[in-house]
Amino acid sequence: MGQMVISRTGELTQRDLAIVEWIGRVGAVTVDQVARRFGLSRTRAYVCVGRCVAMGLLERTRLLHRAPALLVATREGLSGAGLALPRARLSPALARHYETCGLVAVWLAERHGGRAVLSDRELRLEDRRAGRPIASAEVGELPNGASR
Repeated sequence: MGQMVISRTGELTQRDLAIVEWIGRVGAVTVDQVARRFGLSRTRAYVCVGRCVAMGLLERTRLLHRAPALLVATREGLSGAGLALPRARLSPALARHYETCGLVAVWLAERHGGRAVLSDRELRLEDRRAGRPIASAEVGELPNGASR
């Protein structure tokens, strides 16, 4: 993404851009996960996320009652982060999955660094690019005959 760094004027900081990229890679996360991953206070994380939402790079969606809202990168955010990933599809059935993926992504980043581990979304993209499973297991077929 660009080189904007002056947040007082409404422009994105490098940290904001890194947050958008990380969320795009993982799929969907909570604000608390953003705070933990980037070493921010909860208030600071809300400020950074709010700026990204206002700029159209992230969306905030509450899918389940009494569950935290999930943040997802928009198409513009994914494109700006240089990610070839599709926008994450959110549904109530996937809410807990994404929340768990976010926890695992934070845990792995704390132990191995932010770019050391690929997300499940990135692994599936690599499988598609290779035209065969390279980081996945085939567990059956889809109705159209493609591998599951």
